[in-house]
Amino acid sequence: MNKMIAAFTGAAIGAATMYMLDPSQGRRRRARLREAAAHTSHSAKAVAAMTARDVEHRVSGLAARTLDRLIEEPSPSDDVLAGRVRARVGRLVSHPGAIDVIANHGIVTLSGPVFDAEVEQLLKGIAAVPGVASIENRLAPHDDAAHISAL
Repeated sequence: MNKMIAAFTGAAIGAATMYMLDPSQGRRRRARLREAAAHTSHSAKAVAAMTARDVEHRVSGLAARTLDRLIEEPSPSDDVLAGRVRARVGRLVSHPGAIDVIANHGIVTLSGPVFDAEVEQLLKGIAAVPGVASIENRLAPHDDAAHISAL
């Protein structure tokens, strides 16, 4: 069995050598092989660089979250908190302009029309905003937007 494998290996090496050293087509074949090797090398370097950046960003984010848990920051002002909540509302509901946000010493009051399906995700998302102590829910949930101009 080993002699058979050695014979096939020798034949394959000989065929590859003849293929690459062919006087009429060999130069073109070698050039294509060089280009393919260069392309593979460049692609591998790009993937490695992208992976390194991804790992760097993930470690940086983990360090920032850990540091945030260790250092107690003062509560943001009411204007800053209301702005953060409005920004989060814009990512949680389909009609963020219909919702009024008022912040007062960490208590956030939400009012206005909203779809029934969006209420739960809105309240959970707002509760996760740093500085929100509690939420006063004055939202008016609706099934559809039939008679509500804001929706």
